[in-house]
Amino acid sequence: MGGWRRVLCGACVSLVFFASGALRSEGSPADCKREKSAGVHFTRGNVRFSDYDLQGAISEYRTALRLWPDYFEARLNLCIVFARTGDLNEAVAECREAVKLKPEDAHAHFSLGNALRKNGDLGNAIAAYRGAIRLEPEYADADFNLGLSLESKGDLEGAAAQFRSVAKLQPNRADALNNLGVVLDRMGNTSAAITEYRAASQLREHSPDVAHAHRNLGLDLYREGDIQGAIAQFRDALKLMPDYAEAHFSLGTALERSNDLRGALNEYLAAAKLGLPLAMNSVATCYGQGKGVEKNPAKARKWYLQAALHGVRAAQISLGSMYLNGIGGPQNRVEGMRWIGMTAGQEKPEETRDPALR
Repeated sequence: MGGWRRVLCGACVSLVFFASGALRSEGSPADCKREKSAGVHFTRGNVRFSDYDLQGAISEYRTALRLWPDYFEARLNLCIVFARTGDLNEAVAECREAVKLKPEDAHAHFSLGNALRKNGDLGNAIAAYRGAIRLEPEYADADFNLGLSLESKGDLEGAAAQFRSVAKLQPNRADALNNLGVVLDRMGNTSAAITEYRAASQLREHSPDVAHAHRNLGLDLYREGDIQGAIAQFRDALKLMPDYAEAHFSLGTALERSNDLRGALNEYLAAAKLGLPLAMNSVATCYGQGKGVEKNPAKARKWYLQAALHGVRAAQISLGSMYLNGIGGPQNRVEGMRWIGMTAGQEKPEETRDPALR
């Protein structure tokens, strides 16, 4: 069901892409000829990459490397292309070769960290990011991705330190401020988290990062009992990202809490139409119980079915009961028992409101 914790802004995953590569001038005429030919293939690889012909780019970079195995820029660009294609083992291998060629290059260590992180090797990714920062102490993107990696490993103090470092280097980075707030929330320091979310949400930047900060601030305000303040933040998030399903759902939950049942239904419907399973269950509940709308068992059954198909256990139970009792459509005991049977072994169904707002 994923996605219900406060939203962390994503990694800086774009690796350093070299548009040109330095060629040596010394060497035999044959060596110079090979290196110049390698440069031609490198340039062709860049063109193919720009045209989204990733396999063509791989072929050109490999040809360049056959001609000149120490071509650092070709190694690193090849790593980037492999990462884009999802061939992460090859991406890691090429990045490691690039680091061997230029151990003093911070970008190579950063690129290796990104490939390792994407491949799930957080321990070595952390080491690679630290290597990049040792070489370039003000490398904000390396600090940022190191913070994400430490957070994933459960080192919240370390993650907070890295996000603070990014915010110090680049005070207007909404993603760093938002993520610092998320980590502080996880550490139980809600007041400090609210401060960071407010700082991020006040940036004059129309980006998903600021939208996430508004929603995360709304979640904390809701927990603190400021329902109207939370509603305002959820609405601000949606001004920036109208298709932000989780913000629609959070707004619906807050509106329901404030007894605006029709408004809550509208937000649940918006989130459900964007594909959010728990919102589908909430729409079904509204139609089934007549919350903000006239009771409509047929529509309730339809929406419970959608939620149940997405694995919402509470919806599976409700749908099964409707089939067993012929509510909202024909009675079908076999189908009813099938849906209820899917929840066997579960202690209780998950809550059906936005879990982040409990």
